[in-house]
Amino acid sequence: MNLLKFLRQSGEERTERVLTGKIYSTMLFLAVPSFLMLISQALATTFDNWFIYNFSTLTSGGVISYSVQAFNVIYNAGIGLSVAGTAILSRFNGQGDWRGSRHYTEQFLALMMLLSGALAVLTAVLAGFYASLALPELQSGIRLAMRLYAVSIPFAYFNNAYYAMKNAMGKSEIPFVFTFLMVGTKVLCNAIFVAVLDLGVLGIGLATICSHVVVSLFLVVDVFFRKKGMRLHFKGFRFDPSAIRTLLVVGIPSVINNMAMSVGFWLINLESMKFGNEILNSINIGNNISSLMYNLSSCFGTCVTTAVSLNLGAKQNKRARASAKSAIVMSTIGGMLGIVIIYLLGEPITRLFTTDPAILGRALTSQRISILGAPCFGICSVMCGVFIGFARTKLPILINVARVWLLRYIFILIAEALFTVNFTVIPWATVFSNTLTALFGWYVYRTLKWEGDHQLVKRKKEKTA
Repeated sequence: MNLLKFLRQSGEERTERVLTGKIYSTMLFLAVPSFLMLISQALATTFDNWFIYNFSTLTSGGVISYSVQAFNVIYNAGIGLSVAGTAILSRFNGQGDWRGSRHYTEQFLALMMLLSGALAVLTAVLAGFYASLALPELQSGIRLAMRLYAVSIPFAYFNNAYYAMKNAMGKSEIPFVFTFLMVGTKVLCNAIFVAVLDLGVLGIGLATICSHVVVSLFLVVDVFFRKKGMRLHFKGFRFDPSAIRTLLVVGIPSVINNMAMSVGFWLINLESMKFGNEILNSINIGNNISSLMYNLSSCFGTCVTTAVSLNLGAKQNKRARASAKSAIVMSTIGGMLGIVIIYLLGEPITRLFTTDPAILGRALTSQRISILGAPCFGICSVMCGVFIGFARTKLPILINVARVWLLRYIFILIAEALFTVNFTVIPWATVFSNTLTALFGWYVYRTLKWEGDHQLVKRKKEKTA
């Protein structure tokens, strides 16, 4: 089956493809759109940095670097709930229960929008708190950036909910298309607001809002109005306590997981500030480039959740296990490829952001160290994806919290307390934590019981007359 024919399949046809197609080719077809979507998401931040470093000041670069990490603490909560939504909806789709899938889709979307409104307000309220912990010269810019980012949250959450619905059908290329649209819109808006109008941090915030709003307008048409679209309606809608309970039981651990990781990254960013604004920007540029390559391995973590959930829902347990094995192999290969690309092309890519010799040198050092953890990060992502497919969402919390907090953040604190360290302690902590958590994830993975009934939603027996 060629890629073009695969992309034209309906949701039902795509589900059938995941359930019956060749394992490696199916996983690759699922992973390519996931990879492109992850790359597009990463490019959104990359282009922000490119515009801010080329058309504004180093201080503005520090503001954006810190604000993105702080904002992700709130934003990634929605990502966590979206992953849980994918796992639950995939089970219904795997069973061919389209009526149940539609009901849970409406409940899931309503829950996401309710959560987004609350978190938007919380982000705006916490803007001053986040700013107070940063370097003095960055504080006013951080307050502005956080308040602008807060406006984008409802639109971003709606978009992520839509992506979860499509991923549950195995149509992972659709999120990529709209994420690509978001990135293209952001580049255009950054060119206007930052490069032409010289608005700096304000321009980045406005571009973020505009890019999410544009995508949301397209998705609203498909969700509510297009004849061949989802055609959801909320007339007479009421929250179903049973459905909400299921979504929260699976979703809350994922939300905590993502938020805990984001808090960890934010605290690590605070540690980077101890080396000064210039080194903070060097580390930011290095991490921004290496994170693009990390997506070569982590993209399989998203698609393996869909493959495992669909196959377990269809009671094809052996096929679910084979899908997981293929994802482990391909994610490892992707991580090794990322290392090669960084060592061959890292310098010319980094020169697009800065030509300052000191910043350039430190950025190259940072990315060449941190990329060494990419293969293990890919394995860890696949393990977490499998656990979510099993609806064992507490395991990813344990793994990722240990990776960011117990291993990485504490590694940095101990190293700073015992030794005279420089900024390379940050990327080396990344390699150390990714390696140990991959080993732990692999150990737990080998204990999974693939046999038996893995039905996620237990239905009440209908009363007979």
